[in-house]
Amino acid sequence: MRRAVYFLLFILAFVMVELPASLQAQEVDYKAKIAEIVQKMEILTQKMEEARENQDLQAYNEARDAYNVLAEEKRELEAEALAAGSEATKIKLAINNGNRAMRLGQFEEALANYEDAISLDPQNAKAFFSKAVALRRLNRHDEAEEAYLKSIEFDDSYAPAYYNLALLYESLDKQDEAIANFQEAIDKDSTMEKAYYALGNMFLKKKDYSRAANYFQRATGVKTDYYQAYNGLGVAMASQGKDTQAVDAFQLAVALKPDFANAYYRLASSLNNLGRHKEALDAAESCLAISSRFAPAFYEKAKAHEGLGDKAAAIAAYEEAAKDRRWTKRANWEIERLKKQ
Repeated sequence: MRRAVYFLLFILAFVMVELPASLQAQEVDYKAKIAEIVQKMEILTQKMEEARENQDLQAYNEARDAYNVLAEEKRELEAEALAAGSEATKIKLAINNGNRAMRLGQFEEALANYEDAISLDPQNAKAFFSKAVALRRLNRHDEAEEAYLKSIEFDDSYAPAYYNLALLYESLDKQDEAIANFQEAIDKDSTMEKAYYALGNMFLKKKDYSRAANYFQRATGVKTDYYQAYNGLGVAMASQGKDTQAVDAFQLAVALKPDFANAYYRLASSLNNLGRHKEALDAAESCLAISSRFAPAFYEKAKAHEGLGDKAAAIAAYEEAAKDRRWTKRANWEIERLKKQ
């Protein structure tokens, strides 16, 4: 009985909130009251988790019921704030509600909120940008493209709009349009490292390794711990036969991310190309310690053993590589070659 009384007092303490006295006070107080409710909802969420862990069904149900009361009050306060607030407040609230829905994966609801914001301000670039993101998540690509272009029309300095439009074009295999918009993003914001990285990857696909290397280097110039860009730079250098520079890049990648299996494999490949077989063997082993069935790493391990003069170990490693059907033909050819020696 005592527990029930305490819990009732706990709920009453949560939900009792005084109404503001004036419209100006309302616009200030709504934000504070909603934030207070959110904080209390987070506490109740924690209580539900604790009750679940302790298998205390009664405590869980009590916390859940209190949470639902607060959630309803929060919705009512948001509606009141929307009705009482300025147009700018309404737009901001609609966009924020859309962003919250996006985080929850509720893309249709998010889209509706962004469209509400646009109805209040038909030239709001951020609202069109957010609408485009939601449309893309819904696979409505033509409409997403139109919304991105509207965002750019109303604010042609907003780099994320160009970047996300480029991602859309890339996903639709419109490579030239993607490259042009990634470049526009950089022109608007020269510190957007992910746009440099995206361009590096696009030029890798085009086998334009020199330009790819340039963009990866520029990405690392902006973000010095960008391990993916160092890996990309290594690939671009190795593809040009510049294995010494590739090794430097791959070593930076694995130093920044010690569990980067792909970078260890590529490091082993470049080291083998340079005749540094002991180091290559170490790199291949590091890769396999992370990804134990990675056939390319077994292949490089075999090459390293072969370079070190251990034919039996090389054959054993090629045999492991051959277990992956994508490498079977190549690895078996190497095995037959070694057996004939």
